[in-house]
Amino acid sequence: SFDDILVPDMYSYYYYGSLSYTSFDGEGQLTSAVNYVTSDAEQVIYQVSGHGEQTLSTTITDLMEKNNYSLSDLNLLMTTSIPEDCDLLLMYEPVTDLSEDEAAMLRTYLGEGGRVMILMGDTNALELSNLEGILEEYGMQAADGYIADPQRCYQGNYYYIFPELSLTGEMAEGISSEMVLLTNTHGMNLVDPQRDTISTTAFMSSSENSLAVTETSQEQGSFTLGAVAEETITESSDEDSGEEDADSEDAEGADSSDESSSDESESRTARLTVISAGSLIDSQITDSFTQLENAQVFMNAVTANFEGVQNLSIEPKSLSVEYNTVQHAGSFSILVIFGIPAVVLLAGFVVWFRRRKA
Repeated sequence: SFDDILVPDMYSYYYYGSLSYTSFDGEGQLTSAVNYVTSDAEQVIYQVSGHGEQTLSTTITDLMEKNNYSLSDLNLLMTTSIPEDCDLLLMYEPVTDLSEDEAAMLRTYLGEGGRVMILMGDTNALELSNLEGILEEYGMQAADGYIADPQRCYQGNYYYIFPELSLTGEMAEGISSEMVLLTNTHGMNLVDPQRDTISTTAFMSSSENSLAVTETSQEQGSFTLGAVAEETITESSDEDSGEEDADSEDAEGADSSDESSSDESESRTARLTVISAGSLIDSQITDSFTQLENAQVFMNAVTANFEGVQNLSIEPKSLSVEYNTVQHAGSFSILVIFGIPAVVLLAGFVVWFRRRKA
C-alpha cells in the first residue's frame, strides 16, 4: 500500500491532527516484492524463548520479512529436538542459562550441521555457564566485565563504542561506512576450539586500547565482539558392499553400489555466530541513528547462514532528523567553541592593526 511506501507518523496524526511522514520505503518494498515472486525458497528461523529473551524490534522483523524469512518461536523445554525445517536457530539476549538437556540438544543440533546465532545480552557470562561452555567448545571464551574503548567511543562515553569491523564475503555486502554502535557490551577472547575441525574467525572487535572493566580490575587489550565458528561435518553411508564370495558380476555391482554410496555421502557445515552485544539491533540505536550500519551487519550475519541467498532487504530512508555520531565530541567542541572564534578574532586584530598604522 502507499502507506508502506511513504510511512506516515500515526502518533502525530491521531494525537495532534497533523499528518507527517517518517520514512520513505519505496526501494525496499519494490525489491522485496520482486524477491518474493522470483524466489522459490523460504528460510525458516526459530527464535529461542523461555530464558527471558528480548523481542526483536519491528525494524528487524520488517527486514526479515522483506528478505522472505519466516520467523517462529521455539521453547526448547517443550520439545525433544530442534525441528527439521529449522534453517537458523536464533537466541536474542538470554537472561537465564540453558538447562543441561537444552545444552545437549544444542550440541546435537550443531553436531549435525545446524546453524545457530546468538546475541548476548547485558548479563554476566558466569551466570550462563552451560551456554558459555558451548561457546568455549567452539573457541570463544567470555571476558569478564564491560568493554570500554577510549579510542573509538561516542561523544566521550567510553562504554558506547564503534567496533572495528573485518568483514569479508557475504558479511561485507552493502557495508560502506563500517560504522556500528554498541552499548554496554561484554567481550570475548578467541581460544583453541575443542576439535581441530572447528575454525573460528572474528569479524568485529574493539581497538587495542580498549579495557575490560570490572568492579575490581581493568584489563587492556583488543576484545572480540563478534565471531563465527564453522565445522564441516560429513555423513557417511553404512550400506554393505556385498558378499566376498559373489561372482564377478555381483562384485562389479557391489563396487558400483559402493561408488554410488560414496557419491551420495553429504557434508554439511555447522555454523555458530556469536555477537557479544544485543544492542547491535536495539531499536533505540537502529531507529535513532539510521546512518549507522547496525541492521545491515546483523542481516548480513543472518543471511551468511543460508546457501544461495543474498541479503536484499533495504532499510527505509528516514525523513526525520539524523543525529551526528562524532567519536570525540570534546575535541570537536573545543575547536568549534574556542578555536575558530580565536582565529577569527586574531585575523580581525591583524587587519585592524595594519589599517591603524596606515
